[in-house]
Amino acid sequence: MAYDGWLLKIGDWIVPNTYIQPETYKVGNNKEKIYDKPDYDNVRHTVYTQNKSATIEFDTAKNFNLSDIDVGKIQEALEDARVTTGDLNKNAYKLKFYDPSTDSYVTDKYFTLEPLIYTVSKVGPHRVFYYPISFEFTEVAIID
Repeated sequence: MAYDGWLLKIGDWIVPNTYIQPETYKVGNNKEKIYDKPDYDNVRHTVYTQNKSATIEFDTAKNFNLSDIDVGKIQEALEDARVTTGDLNKNAYKLKFYDPSTDSYVTDKYFTLEPLIYTVSKVGPHRVFYYPISFEFTEVAIID
């Protein structure tokens, strides 16, 4: 499935593209190239290992100040996506994300989230606004 207009889904909530600073969206898939050579017929053979955890990182957009309402939507989505079953070694979040290296969406993966740091940029009479927030998700293993 090719790109379908969004980069990340937290649980069932599609993170609006306006929330993501495009040049900060980074996906590290869980493949590491261990062998990449042509054979005697000059056909290239590539072998990958899957011993690395996938990562997803991004910052919220600089030109779109998140308000307390936006932060509430993010927190609600994270709470809805939280998975705390006995099969996982940590509290985790179920994500679906676009992987540019395969031009497809990766599903059924669970991730931990580094603590979020909220820095207030402006306080109004009815709203609080925040500087960009950095998200760093790391795939977590299911216990065998």
